[in-house]
Amino acid sequence: MSRLFYFLLFSGYLAYACIPDSRSQFGLLFTIYAFVFLIYLFNPGKNLIQKKEGWIFFLACSIPLFFKVPLLSDDVYRFIWDGRLSISGINPFLYLPSELGSYPDLFPKLNSPQYYSVYPPFKQYIFAISAFLAGGSEELNIFWLRLFIMLSMLSGLYFFRKILSLLKKDEIDLYWLAFNPLILIESLGNLHFEVVVLSLLLSSYFVFLKSKSISWSAVLFGLAVSVKLIPLILLPLILRKLGLKKGLVFSLFVLIVNIILFIPFYSPQFFVNFGDSLDLYFHSFEFNAGLYYLLREIGFALTGFNTIQYLGTALALIDLFLIILISSQAKSFLEAVVLILSIHLLMSTTVHPWYIIPLMGLSFLTHLKYPLAWSGLIFLSYEAYHIEMVKENLWLTAFSYLLLFVFIFFDSRQKRIGTF
Repeated sequence: MSRLFYFLLFSGYLAYACIPDSRSQFGLLFTIYAFVFLIYLFNPGKNLIQKKEGWIFFLACSIPLFFKVPLLSDDVYRFIWDGRLSISGINPFLYLPSELGSYPDLFPKLNSPQYYSVYPPFKQYIFAISAFLAGGSEELNIFWLRLFIMLSMLSGLYFFRKILSLLKKDEIDLYWLAFNPLILIESLGNLHFEVVVLSLLLSSYFVFLKSKSISWSAVLFGLAVSVKLIPLILLPLILRKLGLKKGLVFSLFVLIVNIILFIPFYSPQFFVNFGDSLDLYFHSFEFNAGLYYLLREIGFALTGFNTIQYLGTALALIDLFLIILISSQAKSFLEAVVLILSIHLLMSTTVHPWYIIPLMGLSFLTHLKYPLAWSGLIFLSYEAYHIEMVKENLWLTAFSYLLLFVFIFFDSRQKRIGTF
């Protein structure tokens, strides 16, 4: 029976890779995703991941996605663009794509030619290496990016398994990370680097658990920050966990790693451009944001205009306050990590499906189940792409967040509080 479920799981990933050819086919995409997610959720053969056969199935499920052009996101073309600029000696942080006449074959595929690059330096190095190895071929560029993500996924699974062993947790939890449809589709399928962030965070935590080495743990954490800045919000919690002196040493190493990685891109204009891009994220971008959408509608009713300029700042400040509050009172370190990442996403004005990957991956080290439920519900946000001009169904968004809060409520009722 377990082999049948694994075969159905593989068939679902194969169907996703072979059948849809446009993200506008939401009905078809959601049907396939729901099928895969249900097989993943109710698979009685989860213990196979502890054996060689389970790893073979993992690779089998990965292969169809490995050779598919990203379907649900066109971010990859900006990755290729930034990488080509870097190997040409052009700082990708200093110029808008619309200001350059380079790569006319690639420019029409960019989704944000009017925005400066916001991808941190370690990610830029990966873009550059992939572009160099590709030799101008778009297909090969995608292949090299995907290979790096695949290696990161395998690394993350390795460290996750080691952490489970150190924490004396059931290795069946490895199944939930290895076969999760959102992680596989968004990482290998759509080439988003949140799984790289997750892998680096897992390696950082493993090094700390195994050797208590603050310096090497901080270096790995710093690399995660240099892929995506979000892990910075965990520093107040880490300060509490390590104590002030060790926490400051940890933070100093994180800072040094990022300064070193940023040096090749340094320019006075860099800070202005990077700041402009971050400002756009907090005060212009809107997608799949439950709490923000509710407050935005109230703002419309009271003022008659979109209050994102004020709400974006207000939610960011509330986010910071709650992060500090949770960090100061947490009893369970891992559960606090999950809660902080959750609060940040719930306070954001933009929540793309791949944003929850680090949250969900780390939640598998805890008893919390709502991030797993969120990984199923968040795929509903792709309904916004059912027409060429992106338009969200706010009733569907409200429905998905309502169900999410139901799962959060039941999780909170379990009262599973660990020791700090």
